[in-house]
Amino acid sequence: MTEQYCRSNNLVFSRKVNDMIFVTGDIHGNGERFSSRRWRFGKGLNRNDAVIVAGDFGLPWSDSNTDTYWLDWLESKPWTTCFVDGNHENHALLSKQPTKNWNNGKVHVLRQHVLHLIRGEIFNISGLTIFVMGGASSHDIQYRTAGKNWWPEELPSASEYEHARKALNATNRKVNYVIAHEAPRVIASKLCQQRNRIRNPNDPLQGFFEEISNRLYYQCWFSGHYHIDEWVNERHRLIYEDILPIGSKMPINRGFGKKQEIVRSKKESYSNETSPYARQKKGHKEPGCGRLRRFFMQSQRIPIRLDG
Repeated sequence: MTEQYCRSNNLVFSRKVNDMIFVTGDIHGNGERFSSRRWRFGKGLNRNDAVIVAGDFGLPWSDSNTDTYWLDWLESKPWTTCFVDGNHENHALLSKQPTKNWNNGKVHVLRQHVLHLIRGEIFNISGLTIFVMGGASSHDIQYRTAGKNWWPEELPSASEYEHARKALNATNRKVNYVIAHEAPRVIASKLCQQRNRIRNPNDPLQGFFEEISNRLYYQCWFSGHYHIDEWVNERHRLIYEDILPIGSKMPINRGFGKKQEIVRSKKESYSNETSPYARQKKGHKEPGCGRLRRFFMQSQRIPIRLDG
């Protein structure tokens, strides 16, 4: 396993370039997005590769046979599935799951390779530091019933906020990536307006994220929750149906190609016409795991500014 060293504004990190990390958005208890029919690339991954869902994982929901089916199905996949919690979770069931330490952080274990990334933890995955913080306020709370399909633990507690601050201070407020369900307040306010959602200017989690985003050195912040796939700016990515290799702007899951440039080197870029989805529409075979893994390794060689 080779190691790669990246330097950017006093932040130096090494990573095992053979391991891959992907981020996707809300699945709401249905893993069909990861089927080999819709995401052929997944067949070439291994247990050292992580696929992270940015909230509203939706499992376990009612401790039913459906929950068991999907959790077993995800466990059968060759990668490790991870998720931060969203607002549409059964937080009472999640809190009862056994815990363990995994990649320098604490997780709930739903299956051996299906893991809930606990709020406020910082994980070292493939040499990258990733801060996670689940939770969000439900915009449809008026249609939900407490203890049945809504839980007050959707928002972090005071102790969870404090734990997150201590963890970030311990790293001198420097991480490579942030994966959350919610976005900082300035971004969230605009999104609520665009999506016709109730806007709460005093939302505690949005306020907390605004606080730390202004003091934190990071490369990219991923947010689920809003059911949009787009870049808000160069450091904030809204994620939903795309399955995005971390460090890249190219979603590689079939059926969700975006008109975004794929940066492969400092001098060379490819448009969406050469994305796996576009090539597949033209009758070409989807690039194999080895080829995309090499692209992923290459894309990580470009240091990204962390000082905003």
